[in-house]
Amino acid sequence: MNNLLHFDNLLRFYDTVMKEKVGYIHTYGINTCKHAIFIKMSNKQVNMYISAYASTDNNPLIKLYDNHLIITAKTGAWHYKDLERHGLMMNIHWRWERNGNIVTFSNVETIPFAYMKVSYNSSLLTKIPKKIQKAYDDLIETNRQERNAASRSNYHNKQAMIRLNEAEQTGDYNKYMRMDDVFKLHNVTDRRNVIAHFGMDTIIATLDHKLVDVDTVGNNYYELIEIDIPDNGELTGYRKGTYLRMVNPSTEEIHFEGVPNYEVPPPPGNRIGWSNRIEANTVKAALAWRNDNLGGNYIPPRILT
Repeated sequence: MNNLLHFDNLLRFYDTVMKEKVGYIHTYGINTCKHAIFIKMSNKQVNMYISAYASTDNNPLIKLYDNHLIITAKTGAWHYKDLERHGLMMNIHWRWERNGNIVTFSNVETIPFAYMKVSYNSSLLTKIPKKIQKAYDDLIETNRQERNAASRSNYHNKQAMIRLNEAEQTGDYNKYMRMDDVFKLHNVTDRRNVIAHFGMDTIIATLDHKLVDVDTVGNNYYELIEIDIPDNGELTGYRKGTYLRMVNPSTEEIHFEGVPNYEVPPPPGNRIGWSNRIEANTVKAALAWRNDNLGGNYIPPRILT
């Protein structure tokens, strides 16, 4: 096993290894903990593997031939990015853009897919499958929408900050602030200041909601509601929130208590008890979550204090 010196691209590796017998192995140090391993598989083919932290992936990253190479895309994209950084991928560029990896060749851009045939001048020779093209188009569109949503969110945050500064300087929150500014401000402390003035129950009561369930438990009337919470960072402009609406029996004031959303099927890793979802879209399931009743079955307390 020999250490290769600094070859500037994969074709030079191929030419060097092909001069040896089948089964010949060359290694090239990408960095102190990662090596490229080239094995002559036949008189026409050289496979390149990556060894990182003393572990070698069973799948070759690249299969090299005399006039083209095959990018298998069977391993993590970061391996290809390392090769690019060290000048081994010629003019093929890999990048992560919000929701997925994108690879740019000299003639086209796509998301990675298995066994991409590429010329040594960095042109993609394989016809992009329709489902891959659609996935790429969807990725680009989603990224565009998310960038626009982030821009809207930043704009509304700046406008809300202007109003908040006026309110803090004058002490007149009712004149300058809007209740929905609490959902536009990015800073947690700023949001708390707005909530402290208006009250979270009052703010939530102004939002559109859908009644999901009603129940009377222990002579207390409850409603389970779903609220569209304004969120300029979301593509829809809203995100769903689930709340228990109740009346304080002592003061007759209306209170809202946030609970997790009900989801079917449950998210991966969900656990019973204090979890990230309620077990059903019912008042009792929400009360069970609040009281940390196992299995989502509400157990009425013996004594209320």
